Amino acid sequence: MSRLPREKLRETHCLLSLTAIRASPLIFFIQVFYAWRTASLIQEKTRKRLSLDEYLRIRFHSPAWMKNAMDLALLTLQRREDIVKMKFEDIKDGYLFVIQEETKKHDTGYLKIEIGQQLGELLKRCRSDIPSPYVIHRRPIRKKKRKGDYHWTQIGPEMVSRNFKSIRDSQVGMFDDYQDGEKPTFHEIRALG
Repeated sequence: MSRLPREKLRETHCLLSLTAIRASPLIFFIQVFYAWRTASLIQEKTRKRLSLDEYLRIRFHSPAWMKNAMDLALLTLQRREDIVKMKFEDIKDGYLFVIQEETKKHDTGYLKIEIGQQLGELLKRCRSDIPSPYVIHRRPIRKKKRKGDYHWTQIGPEMVSRNFKSIRDSQVGMFDDYQDGEKPTFHEIRALG
């Protein structure tokens, strides 16, 4: 759904409310002010897409678990929230079963992804010497009980974003000409697929 520019929204709202001026000037003022205020809150997405070269440079400087997360996002086109919740027990009969958190309530977020050669090799690489039920995992610096986590090796979606951002920003000259809101995030990996 496309949004109207602020001027067009004001114009349209004013035309529809001409009868409201005669009925009550105060109500008309409130309606126009509300329309203007709402239009001022609409912001266009300014984040830039991630190029394959930028992806590869960020991946090169990433730790093993982050490389796995980036590759899994690229091959499955899933969100970071769904990537970090994938478990090895979700792999059955040559398929990776994914329950997408964002669309689960609509009964449309249940996916059956065929495990091809690339995805199969990635899932083998994700198995490490650390016993973890999660596909994307790591050995923490120190074990501590965290609220809401199921396993001590589990990685949260915020950690994926923070790590991606810190690696992206550490690359000298890679995104210097971008403002903070324009720099690509982990989510932009999905657009490469």
